[in-house]
Amino acid sequence: IRFQRHLFLHTPSIIRIRSILDESHKIIIQDIDLKEDAGAYSGLSSVVLQRGIFSVGGIYNIPNLKIKGATYATNNVVSGAFRGFGGPQAFFAMESHMEHVAQSLGLEPMAFKRRYFLKKGDTSSTGGVFSSDIKLDEITETIDKMSAYTKKRSDIKPGQLHGIGFSVFFHGCGYTGAGEAELLNSLVKLRKNKDETVDIFVSNTEIGQGVLTTLRKIVATTLNLPMDHVHQHYPDTLTCPNSGPTVASRTTMIVGRLLQDCANEMKARWNESEMDISKRYIYPDHLYWNSETMKGNAYPEYAWGANVVEVEIDPLTYQPKVTGLWAVYDIGTPIDEQIVQGQIEGGFMQGLGYASMEKLTVRQGKLLQDTLSTYMIPSSHDFPKLKIKLIDNPNPDGPYGAKGLGELPLVGVAPAYANAVSMAIGKPVNELPVTPELIMEVLTHET
Repeated sequence: IRFQRHLFLHTPSIIRIRSILDESHKIIIQDIDLKEDAGAYSGLSSVVLQRGIFSVGGIYNIPNLKIKGATYATNNVVSGAFRGFGGPQAFFAMESHMEHVAQSLGLEPMAFKRRYFLKKGDTSSTGGVFSSDIKLDEITETIDKMSAYTKKRSDIKPGQLHGIGFSVFFHGCGYTGAGEAELLNSLVKLRKNKDETVDIFVSNTEIGQGVLTTLRKIVATTLNLPMDHVHQHYPDTLTCPNSGPTVASRTTMIVGRLLQDCANEMKARWNESEMDISKRYIYPDHLYWNSETMKGNAYPEYAWGANVVEVEIDPLTYQPKVTGLWAVYDIGTPIDEQIVQGQIEGGFMQGLGYASMEKLTVRQGKLLQDTLSTYMIPSSHDFPKLKIKLIDNPNPDGPYGAKGLGELPLVGVAPAYANAVSMAIGKPVNELPVTPELIMEVLTHET
């Protein structure tokens, strides 16, 4: 029996992962402990912790899995939600851990990870059955071909300060557990006017993600109307039903499907001069969730992805230079490819900032990085062009087969980046962000 233990740090989380392998180097047990610094008030910490716990097992089918987590009240600044809501730090820990285990065994990380990929019919860490197709093998083969990951890993020699990193991940779309049905109970409304225009009434807001285009496109397509015949105004509580918040990668998949159902009924009744049609979310029959035991389907559906990042390290400054970026995703059927591309590019670049430069330090209750001159974020000049491909895998419960997208592009970037740096310097990287100062510490640390 062989033990592999790793500790992963990213303020405000500490994640410990221990894997136990049998004599054939197969992982038979994983024991994971996640701690979150909530700050002086709980805020959204319990929700972030919940998604972190449900994500930290990764995309792997390990026969014996134990995960525990807790949030802690401290004298630090209150912690809140971030794009991915607990997923980014969870997947950074698990994907880096699996990379370290593979390297310690002298195995190629991509091939090692593929041994444990989840498949349709497997159960999640909460005991829910994955009833949809899981195309992790196709995703991995596609990104390997796009990036030449396997060939580059074999060609790069130790000491070249050149590395390439891989990550594979998911994001649960929608509210956790039965939250969509029990907590939100979302309601949408569609109105046909006398002039044969249609108005959308939902509470979901446009915050740059393209919801005003996406939802109108779903309704217009279903009704065979020009886009300019469908109107969606900024939500007003006087007229809009509560269709839930604009969070959790849920708007297109949940609200969009309700609007599609409304539009289908409206289409059947189109001869009526005016009408209002409302639809409320109904929890799908094939899903199960027990809020007391936290058992069942943690999310209505999952989106999947893989990232590859290639870097070179400056031998004098220890500054990593990113030389290649690749991303492959299964988001079901994209509703608007231009919006999808924008979401992926924006989320990926935000993930690179999170991974490489966005350091936030609290000292005696004060944030040391309190302006945009001290808290660095990436610009369009910092990284090369991202190469993207989508895998076709329609979601039967989403509008026209769509899944959630908003948070997925950020979730897997940090581990791919850290794994690339780790390969380049020949030492494990277990902390974010991976700054030149951290690289110097890792290289000069005596083990």
